[in-house]
Amino acid sequence: MGIHESPGVDDEDINLPLLEKLLQPLQLKLTSASNGLEARNLLADLSFDILLFDIRMPENDGIELTRWTREQSAYKDVPLLILTSLSDKQTLLDSFDAEAVDYLPLHLR
Repeated sequence: MGIHESPGVDDEDINLPLLEKLLQPLQLKLTSASNGLEARNLLADLSFDILLFDIRMPENDGIELTRWTREQSAYKDVPLLILTSLSDKQTLLDSFDAEAVDYLPLHLR
């Protein structure tokens, strides 16, 4: 199994290095973006095997970014996971409505 690449989109500087360390056994290389607009630029310029988006971010939140991403033909079928410390039912329903495949409950602090 080769190395897979993913944008890691999170506005908290500490979260992405921790997430990358956690995902290292899966051979997943993260390319960082701190907000939804940076992520859009990455998605337009590069190709990724899996997508990891935080919910709460400036510029575009993870739900808006997920909807936008699913409109891009290159990413219609790419697995997309929402990263969140939120656990309310509406957030999760909104994530799945936007076509996220699953979510990872994160409590990295």
